Amino acid sequence: MKKLLLKACLVLMVYLPDVGWSQETPTVTSVEILDMRNLQGLFPEAKTFQRVSESMALIRHFFQKELFAVKPDSSFANEAAAVIVGGVTPRNLVFEIMGVESYLADSILFSVNVYYQFSKSPLKLFQGFVKIGVDTKTRRVIFPLYNRDYVSVSYPNIIFYVREAERAAYLCNMERSERFLSGMLRNISSQYPVFIRPSKKLRYIIGDGYFKGLEYYNFYNYFITSRFIKDDYTIIDVIAAGYYRHELIHYILSGYPFNNFLNEGLATLLSGGEARQGNSVEADWKTFQAQIAADKVYANALDNADSLLTGWYKPEMYSVSALLLYRYKKKVGVTEFYKTLFEKLLLTSEVESLQFLKTALGIKQISGWMKSTDAAVWQKISSE
Repeated sequence: MKKLLLKACLVLMVYLPDVGWSQETPTVTSVEILDMRNLQGLFPEAKTFQRVSESMALIRHFFQKELFAVKPDSSFANEAAAVIVGGVTPRNLVFEIMGVESYLADSILFSVNVYYQFSKSPLKLFQGFVKIGVDTKTRRVIFPLYNRDYVSVSYPNIIFYVREAERAAYLCNMERSERFLSGMLRNISSQYPVFIRPSKKLRYIIGDGYFKGLEYYNFYNYFITSRFIKDDYTIIDVIAAGYYRHELIHYILSGYPFNNFLNEGLATLLSGGEARQGNSVEADWKTFQAQIAADKVYANALDNADSLLTGWYKPEMYSVSALLLYRYKKKVGVTEFYKTLFEKLLLTSEVESLQFLKTALGIKQISGWMKSTDAAVWQKISSE
């Protein structure tokens, strides 16, 4: 049922005073449900229909009673509206629920269009796309909002955003991230003196994937993953508690438009083998080897560049790219490695960069090479 699109829409219109660009505290005048049709037809199974209906009811209650409830003694509604539309307070917000993005045992994620108005004009401006989730176990709505419990902790290369109550607990990891980042910038620059450093300071947000933290940023959704957002030079970290080297590498290399194959391989290699937080790359490699030996279809898929480079084989692609890059670095030396990356491979396609590395290393079949490569090599990568 993943990405099931609802042809029916539930539209929530949030009316705010016509404050335009002023800093006045708005007061919500009403929240109106404009349309909801054919939900039963889209979800004929009774239990599914009930869960979706209850989740929508929770979202309606959230808007009416929590997010935009009248709070004369604070500017909470103003802040919430400003975060949603990017820094200014509109008069009206419209949330148009378009579909079910994912339907899981303990959560439902809705895809939502956002519109806003700054005057009484009927014209609506399309702001963007958000995802609003409902944790069906705890009956909590997960929504894009920066919680004011957060404080900033600044270092020379990074500014962290973390809950005040958790700052001490995450201090060690924050300091480790700063040391790793500054060290990598020095190391790469020493090997490639014209290296282009990131043009903006990194913002690193430590959250937990729920409403009490900062779960979304600029209309990205984060339930169980962490990500670097290049447009904003921001890391959202909901799983690594402030020290996620893989995402730090993405930031370090953000001045270079590498294709995804190289980008993820470099982040995995230069982070010491971080491909999936909480998973051992060495253990994953052994799993890949066992499946190659047992499943010819799987082996053939890894040998086919088109299938290897698709999202179906993401863990394999990350690891293959990282290990090919590692072998190439060992063959040509660190200085030549970075020179080739930044001057020759930078603008190649995924298929071209994969073929370049295979040719340079004399590899004919990825599956055979993977099967014959000792998984212990990942211990060497992690120690370098």
